[in-house]
Amino acid sequence: MALTGYRGSVNGSIQTTYQDQPGVGVPGMLMYAPEAGDKIDSIFVGETNGVGAGKGVQLVRNSESVTNFQTPNVLAYLPDGDESAAEFGGIVVWQETMQTDSSGNNIYAAGRVARILKPGAVGGPIYVAAKDEVIPGTSTVNWVIAAGSDGKYEVGDFAPGVLNSGTVGTTVALTNAAWVTAGDVDGIAGIELFGNIVPLLDASI
Repeated sequence: MALTGYRGSVNGSIQTTYQDQPGVGVPGMLMYAPEAGDKIDSIFVGETNGVGAGKGVQLVRNSESVTNFQTPNVLAYLPDGDESAAEFGGIVVWQETMQTDSSGNNIYAAGRVARILKPGAVGGPIYVAAKDEVIPGTSTVNWVIAAGSDGKYEVGDFAPGVLNSGTVGTTVALTNAAWVTAGDVDGIAGIELFGNIVPLLDASI
């Protein structure tokens, strides 16, 4: 599979400034890396335009793996609008080796191997974008499977409330996830995954 995606300027600098304090969290960053343990899998990206850090993905059967046992038998895709909560496969983990798209968003391009934090007994916690205010213990975790015409939520995002219209988008509730930090509008917030794991060897995927 050919690699695609924006890679910045040829021979350009990777970093132009240095800060005297650590940076804040970004979507897809593990809040406490050791807690993720073995819940992170390496999955090839099937999505044509890549998948962004902190996005929720589904895992779709990879027919090529039938003849190549070194290739995972699923590919990571963004939802396409008709998924159920059972098809939620995990959250894309940010790492330093990610590419950026032409807008500067961190992505794994099609054909690259993404790190996916799966639901499980200890899955995360991990930062995601907060498009609305998040209140732990009150807000619910809802996976955006269809974007709204207002442009606020993108597919793969997470909302602290139910969305169910063409204007704001469509979500499915994730009962195997919880918000663990508060988040301001257009900020970040932490999600903890738990409950059922989507197995890579399940023929029903």
